[in-house]
Amino acid sequence: MDSSSAKKRLVTLITNELTPTGFARFGKTWIRHNQEITGALNLQKSNFGFQYYFNLAFNISKLSSGDVTKVEQFHVWLRADYLSNFDGPTIAELLNFESSDMPVDKRFNEIRVFLQSRVVSFLNTGMELDGLRKIAADHKSIAVRLKAREYLGIAS
Repeated sequence: MDSSSAKKRLVTLITNELTPTGFARFGKTWIRHNQEITGALNLQKSNFGFQYYFNLAFNISKLSSGDVTKVEQFHVWLRADYLSNFDGPTIAELLNFESSDMPVDKRFNEIRVFLQSRVVSFLNTGMELDGLRKIAADHKSIAVRLKAREYLGIAS
């Protein structure tokens, strides 16, 4: 499978899983807004190989001066690798298309299951301030900007 075909199939898969939950696609990023928080999933292509990454991010409306659409500018950010289930292939392994030891249809089915079982619930939790507070406090490896830590009442 070439890079263009993989990307098209990933985009379709993500769109099919996130659109019913209120996310809209803007280029390589799917965004959902409510009054307090903007949540996003961004599809990033590696600069060094035939791999992709899912970046997940949340932006707190009260801390922003306008519409923020680039996930690297959001207040809370992490790679979806962090949510991987260790009972099977990780999402990093599934999104590494240089690894050819898994049939294509099985790979995309596993990615779909990961989106359904891990990503959608994580994004839904983070779309509420209490949920975002819990995510940021419980998971030390998540990047949280200082002003968001202060706003959420999370120790540095």
